Amino acid sequence: MDTDEIQIFADNDDQEKSQQKEAEEKNNTTEKFREVYTEQPPFIKDNELLPYQIKGLNFLHSGWESRSNVVLADDEELRTIVQVIAFMKSIRQEKSDYLPFLVVIPFSYLEIWVSELKRWAPEFNVLSYFGSKEGREVIRKK
Repeated sequence: MDTDEIQIFADNDDQEKSQQKEAEEKNNTTEKFREVYTEQPPFIKDNELLPYQIKGLNFLHSGWESRSNVVLADDEELRTIVQVIAFMKSIRQEKSDYLPFLVVIPFSYLEIWVSELKRWAPEFNVLSYFGSKEGREVIRKK
């Protein structure tokens, strides 16, 4: 083995250790997250978030800030919708250049999502993109 091959092995080992450290830091971030909001956020005016929804909003924010993928889930999908909408509103409030949002959901939840977006974020322009090939083409041209 010549010195070039030894250096390649050393570089690979350093890279692997760096990736392991990064993964550990991400895991620690999801366990302990910073509370951005301790009470009702000022950008939610017409409705009130419940304490568990504020906690979910903080969890999503923590993942966003640490650039970690997070999953917000509960036993009923419907309860997470408001938290995700509140998170989108907070991002829009703080960083308006992070628009638009793309929300991919099962068709069975489409009507509920559109309804909740109208209720919690009436200022959002909501476009439902579904249907036949021809129907989607009409939507794209709007």
